Amino acid sequence: RAGQYANQMIKYQNTEQRKYITGFAQDEIAPIAAEVAKNPAMLRKNFDAVDAIVNKYAGALDPASERSLRDAGRSSVMEQGVSGLLNRGAWKEANKLLMNNPILMRYLDPSKKDQFDRQIANFAQAEKKSALEVAGREATVNRLIASGKKIDPRKAMAFVVGTDISPDDGPGEKVTKSLA
Repeated sequence: RAGQYANQMIKYQNTEQRKYITGFAQDEIAPIAAEVAKNPAMLRKNFDAVDAIVNKYAGALDPASERSLRDAGRSSVMEQGVSGLLNRGAWKEANKLLMNNPILMRYLDPSKKDQFDRQIANFAQAEKKSALEVAGREATVNRLIASGKKIDPRKAMAFVVGTDISPDDGPGEKVTKSLA
């Protein structure tokens, strides 16, 4: 019984040590992942930084914990890279990042991939809708011009783009009109 108790205590101690070390490593990885959200071009460099952090703590971890920590760190970096692009409205670049990197995609949580795919689809749908609206307005202006109506080019352009672009207004007035 004493031997069983000692083995249980050793297992418990090793588990807690892994949690403690993993916590330290994750605290170092978090700012690296956040940096990718600000600048997605740092993705590859920060993958290497995650590896360096994991390698620093590898001596105190078993191989499974080391692999799990590395995968979690890479997943966080990948997730922040895609999130950063989507937050900027760069959905095409985010989609390209997801589609052109099968090795990197291995580290992204599947539920996050589904979430990103839905966001990208929403961006694409909104852009398509906006393009169709502009094309419809442009067609209307072209039909009026073809019918011989005199149209002020400035007003026609404002109608097509859906905003007032009067050159007489300064930036403050344009913002106020847009808000109104």
